[in-house]
Amino acid sequence: MEKLTTLAKKESIELPSALTDQGNDDYEKLSKLSGTSFDKEYCDMMVSGHKGAISEYENEIKETKNSDIKAFATATLPQLRTHLEHATMCKNKYDKMN
Repeated sequence: MEKLTTLAKKESIELPSALTDQGNDDYEKLSKLSGTSFDKEYCDMMVSGHKGAISEYENEIKETKNSDIKAFATATLPQLRTHLEHATMCKNKYDKMN
């Protein structure tokens, strides 16, 4: 997070300080669940979220002319893919339970 914050300051990009509307909706949805229902929904959200982030990073790598942003996105993409693999394993575990 520190690298992102530093890059954002350098490029005069303001990072959000609060959840998005979607983030609030997800929080509300999860706050009403418990047990395996919570676990399954959380894993589903993590898979979806990581797929979306990967797509955005890949697009940014292709489209940006800013070498610092491209380098950050390129360096972060493998971590996002690893997180997606873990989230997918979690999702598959709960999908088999139902």
